Amino acid sequence: MKHLLIWLLRILLCAAVLVGCYQLTLYLSGQFDPPAMVGHLDASGGETWVDEQALGSAVRGQELLFEARDVAPADLPEAARGLCAAGARALTISLDDPLPQETADALLALAQENGASLIFVGEHPGDGVLSGPDLAWYLGSDPALAGEMLGQQAAMLFREGDAPDWNEDHLLQYLWLADEQDAHRTTLRRYLLEACEHYGVYSAEMDSLQGAADELQTEAQAAWGELAGRPEILLCSGPEAALAARQAAEALGWRGAGQPLPILCAAPDEETARALIEDGTAAGCCYYDRDGVTAALAKLAVNAAHREYVAQDTDLTPDGHAFLLPYRDVQAAG
Repeated sequence: MKHLLIWLLRILLCAAVLVGCYQLTLYLSGQFDPPAMVGHLDASGGETWVDEQALGSAVRGQELLFEARDVAPADLPEAARGLCAAGARALTISLDDPLPQETADALLALAQENGASLIFVGEHPGDGVLSGPDLAWYLGSDPALAGEMLGQQAAMLFREGDAPDWNEDHLLQYLWLADEQDAHRTTLRRYLLEACEHYGVYSAEMDSLQGAADELQTEAQAAWGELAGRPEILLCSGPEAALAARQAAEALGWRGAGQPLPILCAAPDEETARALIEDGTAAGCCYYDRDGVTAALAKLAVNAAHREYVAQDTDLTPDGHAFLLPYRDVQAAG
């Protein structure tokens, strides 16, 4: 009987060792790790740089978990830590301002610690964030390209007579109106005017205004009413400025039958751009390709979550650690 008990104990011990080895093998192979996830942190304060619903659908379609959270910029490291603990191997982060260095350092340390990738979208996070190892990437659009596109449109309108040279001085007389909330207004204007000149059309500023969106129409109408002469084109930073410019121009009798006065602006998405064209507000518009950015972001994030090169099997080519997609062009028909 004693020998039988010893024999049974040996069998149980061997079985326990075998089970332990199996469990250890599973552990070392990552079987007990949380399911792979893509986490999205929206710190943009309401700016819609990404279609969050479409991003989630694309990620889940690749059999990955997806979780999105709205977060204040200062709380990004804490939120990122929570997503990494839940299994996030890729974090997509939507920004409306560059990152403070302290926040950037904390995010990079988390990425290193957890083997995760950071993919920023919206506002560029800052060169210092992207200068290290292949942990951090940026996906966005260069507002300079939007300015160049609008500059070409302005030149063509002038050369083809849709922005008539009323005073016959061979210069495009323009007014600039900007919504102070349009973060890229300065870059947009600079490259717009440079591109216009590149296409052989030189311009002359009559007035330049910027302010709060709900005050632009009143301020523009008052300031423009004091001008000697009339403009030949209105250049605007975004949709709110374009609508204000239209209202002011109509109140001053500058737009109407036989009074062409084109308005050009940038827009945050295709729907807004087309609406501005279709209702007659804008003669030309370019827009941030949110759908294209969202689709590209999903591909980068899925690759990162699989711990592969972020641009693998895509047609995206980085400039350093940045992927830049073009703005899209919308013009009025006929």
